[in-house]
Amino acid sequence: MLPLLFDHIGTSGPMPFDDFMELCLYDTDEGFFSAGGVRPGTQGDFVTAPEVSPLFGELLARWVNRVRDESWATIEIGAGSGALLAPLLEAMPDTSAFVVERSSSARETIGKLLPSVAIADSIVDVVAPGAVVILNEVLDNVPTALVRRTDRGWSEIAVDVDSGALSLVEVPPRDVAVEWASQHLKDTPVGAMAPVQIAAGALVESILDTFDEVAICVIDYGGSGTELAGRPDDDVVRTYRHQRSGFDYLAHPGLTDITVDVNTDAIAVLAERFGAKVEVTTQRDFLRSAGADEMLSELRSSEIAMARSGDVMGQLKARSRTVELRALLDPSGFGAFKVITIVRKRDTTP
Repeated sequence: MLPLLFDHIGTSGPMPFDDFMELCLYDTDEGFFSAGGVRPGTQGDFVTAPEVSPLFGELLARWVNRVRDESWATIEIGAGSGALLAPLLEAMPDTSAFVVERSSSARETIGKLLPSVAIADSIVDVVAPGAVVILNEVLDNVPTALVRRTDRGWSEIAVDVDSGALSLVEVPPRDVAVEWASQHLKDTPVGAMAPVQIAAGALVESILDTFDEVAICVIDYGGSGTELAGRPDDDVVRTYRHQRSGFDYLAHPGLTDITVDVNTDAIAVLAERFGAKVEVTTQRDFLRSAGADEMLSELRSSEIAMARSGDVMGQLKARSRTVELRALLDPSGFGAFKVITIVRKRDTTP
């Protein structure tokens, strides 16, 4: 990856951070998600909520059934290991399901795990009267530009070569970055660096453009524009590899996950322009609204019943599921993730 970046920068000059992130994550031959095996999972580089428990998919299925029409397709973008879609489809087997996935290894894994699921190259390839679209920990991996607020306006962060190594530098900003930052990063203090999530917004926009009736569920690291403003530089961009964070993406490009928290305000503003109803909450509250508390009560009752009957394995399974569900609801962990639901139906469109 380094020779590729050095050649590109040597020819074209400093590379905007979103272009750098695109190459590091999705280059066909050397990108983190394109090369090697499936990244999420207990044996992978990071664990997402579906890998913690299949109950995540079961609870999400309840929301899907609540908002969809029976003729709608169910689509997961960035399905990874298939750990979310498998229990979701088990809970709602009548739906037509599609996956949009860039990683060739993930496409192969999903094809074996869920052979009935169609794998599409793009959201526009799915033909359906409406759709429920799920993006679980996807938008934080969409290539993101970076800007810094100065006392004269905005500068843009780019990647350059300095003494044979990659480094971050400030360059005059592109007009599109200034426009986005001026609209969505108003609370950023002078001196602070902040993400400009043009491509993430464009992805949501493309979904709303493709389907007249649609429900989108975004689950991710994130916060409001105010919550994200003024973070230290080393907390704006994070990395994950081998279940650990803090890997140096400049020293080892292509060998680590690169993520940026989602600006939930910006996504909400964009979706509302398309006539959609938007709600932003935490994963804890979202799962509770889908019936997580009742599920916990049922698991406790099941554990007690199994203990009384002498079914040790059944008791242990119920206890294990209880631990998993509590982890999904933990307000200091997965429960703190942000959930953005975007719904546009004929009876709700303004």
